[in-house]
Amino acid sequence: MYQGTRTTTSRPSFFTGLAALQFKGINLSSKQMEERLGWKPEMEPSYAKVTSQFTGAVQQPATIFLHEPENGVTVRFTINVEGTPYKSSKGNYQVCTKAGSVVWAGNGSSGELVLKPEFAQHRPLVKGEAELITFVQRLIDYSTKFEGDQEWLPQMESNKQDAATVFNGDFSGYEDLYQYATEKDLRIIMPLTVRENDGKFYQGVNENSRTWFSGKVVSSWHIGALEKAEKKEAANGNSLFKNLSTYSFQIFKKEDCFNAIPFQVSQPDNTFNTTEPLPF
Repeated sequence: MYQGTRTTTSRPSFFTGLAALQFKGINLSSKQMEERLGWKPEMEPSYAKVTSQFTGAVQQPATIFLHEPENGVTVRFTINVEGTPYKSSKGNYQVCTKAGSVVWAGNGSSGELVLKPEFAQHRPLVKGEAELITFVQRLIDYSTKFEGDQEWLPQMESNKQDAATVFNGDFSGYEDLYQYATEKDLRIIMPLTVRENDGKFYQGVNENSRTWFSGKVVSSWHIGALEKAEKKEAANGNSLFKNLSTYSFQIFKKEDCFNAIPFQVSQPDNTFNTTEPLPF
C-alpha cells in the first residue's frame, strides 16, 4: 500500500562452539561484501589507521571476514597491526622461527627475564603479527615441522601477507589468499561466540589464536584439545575466551556455555578491536 515499508524477516539463530569457516577476505569493500556475503552496507567501510587509546601506537586494522555456509553464519573480527616491535612490560617479545613457530624470546621462569641465545638475532614481532602468522598457517594447514629449505617469514613477505605489507595498507596478498582458499575449499576451525551487552546478544568468533585449528571438518580431537586448553587456563584463573561459548557447535543457549558465569580475567592491550556485528 505504501512505498518504503520495511520487510520483516526473522532473526537467525546464534551459534556457539567450534565451526569450520570459509575465509572471505580482509578489509572488504561494500561491493565485495555484496558479492561474497550477500549483504551491502549503506556506507563504504573505512579501514583507516587508528591510534591505540592504551599505548598511543598507530595501528592498521585488518578486518577478517569468515563464513560458515551450512548454517549461514557470517562473522568478522579485527587484528590491529602495528609497525614497530612489541615488547611486554618485562621486555620479553615474540619471534618467528625459520620453520614458522611463534615463540617467546625470553624465559622469565626464574623471576628475571633471560633472553634465549638462539633467538638473539631474531627480529621481534610487531603487535598483531603473531595472529596474522597463525591465521594463515591454520587456514592453509601449514606444519611447522616442515623440513623444506623455505623459511616461513620470507614466504609471507613474497606473498604480501606479512605484517609490514598490511601495515602499509596493501591487502592484495590476502585477496590472493582468498582466491587460493576458495579454489582449494580451505577452511579454518574457530570457536563461534556470543557477546551479551545490555540484554542483547551479538554473534562473534573467538579472537584468541590459541583456539584456532586447521581442518575442513570439526572432529572430536579439535573439541577435546580446545576443552583441555581452556580448563588449563581456568585452573590458573584465566580464560581463552572473552565471550560466551561452548566447545561443540550448537544453537546458542546461554545455560549451556561453559563460561555462562563470568569471572574477571586480566586482558592485555587490545591487539584485537572487534567491530560491531554484521546485520544478518
